[in-house]
Amino acid sequence: MNKLDKKTILAFKVKLEKMKHELTIEIQQNASQYYKERSSEELEHITNSLNDEIFIAEQNKKAEMLKQIQFALLRIKNGVYGICPKTGELINIARLKANPTALCNIKSQPNQEKNFTYSRHFNNI
Repeated sequence: MNKLDKKTILAFKVKLEKMKHELTIEIQQNASQYYKERSSEELEHITNSLNDEIFIAEQNKKAEMLKQIQFALLRIKNGVYGICPKTGELINIARLKANPTALCNIKSQPNQEKNFTYSRHFNNI
């Protein structure tokens, strides 16, 4: 099993840190703006409920992406970034450039990433 060189890993670390920072700010700003603009006098109850559901779904999606970024950074820290945890194969560099949080190559993706639970693996690294 080969590893990515230090320069490549550093480039991905910088990219992931930037993604993490931007996503964290976006989540905080969205929440702040959403609750600031909300007025029970302006909106009916059903509209509020629907808006709440949409907002929560969007925030959950962003929170999941943030977990993926944090997990990728943890893998960098532990020297296993760019290596599929299941097969031990090196992940294609083009795949990592397209998706720095990728856990495996495209051919393994449906089987490996489909039901992956990040919180379960944080303790295993």
